[in-house]
Amino acid sequence: MSKRAITWLILSGVLLAGIAASLFYYYQSRTRTVVVATNEEGSQSYQFISALKQVTANVEPRLDIQMVQTNGSIEIMSLLREGKADFGVVQLDAITTPNVNTVAFLYPQVYHLIVHAESDIQSPADLKGRTIATPAVGGGTYSSFLSLLDYYGMDPESVNILPISDSLERDEAFRSGKVDAIFRVTTLGHSSIREFMQSANARLIPFEQFDAMRLFSPTLFKYTIPVGTYRAAEPAVPRQDMQTVGVPTVLVVRGKLDSALVRTLTRILFENRNDMVALTTLGAFVSVPDASQAVVPGLHPGALAYYNRDKPSFFERYYNQISLLATLVPLIASIYFA
Repeated sequence: MSKRAITWLILSGVLLAGIAASLFYYYQSRTRTVVVATNEEGSQSYQFISALKQVTANVEPRLDIQMVQTNGSIEIMSLLREGKADFGVVQLDAITTPNVNTVAFLYPQVYHLIVHAESDIQSPADLKGRTIATPAVGGGTYSSFLSLLDYYGMDPESVNILPISDSLERDEAFRSGKVDAIFRVTTLGHSSIREFMQSANARLIPFEQFDAMRLFSPTLFKYTIPVGTYRAAEPAVPRQDMQTVGVPTVLVVRGKLDSALVRTLTRILFENRNDMVALTTLGAFVSVPDASQAVVPGLHPGALAYYNRDKPSFFERYYNQISLLATLVPLIASIYFA
C-alpha cells in the first residue's frame, strides 16, 4: 500500500472518529422534550405531573416535560394514538388504544358513592330511577360509572346521569336536593371529599361485591376506607371500615417512543420518590405494574429495561459455562490438529 493511501486511510479514520464523537456529544447534550397529557389544571393527574416536571428539571435538565390539559382518558388516548402526546395519565379501566404501553402505576383511584344521610339508597343496586351527579363525560369517572351500571343490570337510561365538571357546582346540586347521589373516583381521603363530608348531611355507600365485580371488570382492585376517614366523629364517616373498589391511575406511553427516553423518565419516577412526596403525597403510591394482579397493557421496553436493571445479563448468567467452553475449544482443536 502506498504512503498516500495510508495517509488517506488515517485521515478518513480521524474524520469518522470526529463525526462519531460529535454525534455522541450532540445526543448526550441535547434537550429532549416530551409531551404528557393530563386532566384539567387542579386535577390529581395535573398535580402529579406538575411535581414530576419540577423534579425532572432538577435532576435531568436535558429532559423537558410539556403538559397538555384534556377532558379525560378518552381524549388522552386519542392524543397518544395521533402522536400529539408522548405520555398520558389514565385510569387502568380506560379504553385502551393499540400501540400504547404501560410505564408505571401512579396512585389508586377509589369509588365513592355519596348519598343523603336520610336516603333509602343502601347499595348501588338502588340507583335505578335516581339522579346521580358525576364529573364530565369523557373522563375516567364517567366511564367507571357506566361500567358500574352495567354490572348491576342497568343501562344509562334507567338513571338520570347529570355530568357536572365543576366540583363546587356538583356539591351544591347535592345540597339543594337536585341530585340523589354523587359518584366520584378519586384518591382515598381526598381533601375535597373530606371538606364536603364535614358539612354535608351525607354518608357513603359500600361496594361489597368485589370478587363478582372483578369477573366483569378485571382492572378493579379492592380497597378499604377506614372508619373516620372523612369525618372523625358526630358521626364518623364512615362509621366503620368500609369496603370499596377502585382502579390504579397509570402512566402510559406511545409504544414507538424511544426506549432510552422512557427508561430515563421511569428512573426519575422511582429514584426520586422523596422529592416527589415533598411536592405531592400522591408520589408515595408509585409502584411497578403487576400483571398477576390485574389486566395491564404491556410494559414499554424502556420501562422494562429499568425494572430489569439488576438482573444479570446473558454473559453474567452463563459466565462459568462460557469460560469452560473457551478453555476446551482450543484444547480440543490442538489435539485434533496434532
